Amino acid sequence: MDWGIVAGGALAVAGGALTIVGGIVADLMKDRRADSREAASRVAQKAAERDAFQRETLIGLQDALTEWARALMEAHGLYRKSAHANGSWETRSRLPDELNERMMTLQRRVSLLRSRVLDDEERRLVDEATSTAFFAVLGSTEEAAVEAADKVTPMLVQAIERAGELIRGLW
Repeated sequence: MDWGIVAGGALAVAGGALTIVGGIVADLMKDRRADSREAASRVAQKAAERDAFQRETLIGLQDALTEWARALMEAHGLYRKSAHANGSWETRSRLPDELNERMMTLQRRVSLLRSRVLDDEERRLVDEATSTAFFAVLGSTEEAAVEAADKVTPMLVQAIERAGELIRGLW
């Protein structure tokens, strides 16, 4: 038996096997890289969608806070006017139904949008402003209502400005 022929044949078989195994390994590596790129693309797409959702939410929150502040100050002014006309804060008239309904609708909208915001500081600012704002209308005395109204305006401005900072950060 000629060992040279056997060795040559064995090397040819081994070389073919290595070529096949090498091809399989290369394909697996290519598939892993493709899977990795697809996963990275999905993560980037999800982040882009989350950012777009946050932008829309924050823009909506800014609008709702502005409209709600306007309605709140209108209600505060009407209550003060009514209290002066009726002689005391305790005997002030009810708010007109349209204004009362608008305030409730805007408060629900603010609460809904606030719950969708990811930023803890923004949620805290909105909570503080809305909590204080109720006393501007429902304060036990006119002095307490005026004090709350004076406090709530800068709080609302701070919440609206923070939302603007967050929006700019999402671009």
